[in-house]
Amino acid sequence: TMACSLPCCGTFCFFVSAICAIMQFVFYGLLHNNSERIDVGESESDRKDYAKTPFWTAIIYIGLVVVSLICMATGGGKRNDAYINDNEMASDDEESAHLINNRNNSKSYGSDKPVTSSPLNDD
Repeated sequence: TMACSLPCCGTFCFFVSAICAIMQFVFYGLLHNNSERIDVGESESDRKDYAKTPFWTAIIYIGLVVVSLICMATGGGKRNDAYINDNEMASDDEESAHLINNRNNSKSYGSDKPVTSSPLNDD
C-alpha cells in the first residue's frame, strides 16, 4: 500500500513542479534578455545559448504539472476499501479494541496489578 494517496502525491508534486517551472522560466528570461545580474557566460551569445537549458527544463516541469493534475483528478474518486470485509472492524473504537489498557478487551496481556518492586531497587 502507498503511504500517501494518489491525489495527495499529485498535489505535492503539482506545487513543487509549478514552483520549479516558474523559477526556470524566470532564469530563462534573465538569460535570454542578456541580464547582467547573472554571471553566466562571457558574452551575450553565450547567455542566449545557455538560455536553452532552463527553457527546456521549464517545459519538462510543465509536463510534470500536467501529470500531477491527472493524478489529482483520477485518484479522487470513491474510496475503495476492498481489503476490508464485513467481518473486520472499521470504526476507530473497534480498531482500538486490541489496546493493552482497554478493559473491554477479551484477550489478556498480563497482570493488571501495578509493579511494586524493580530489579534496580533490590536492597
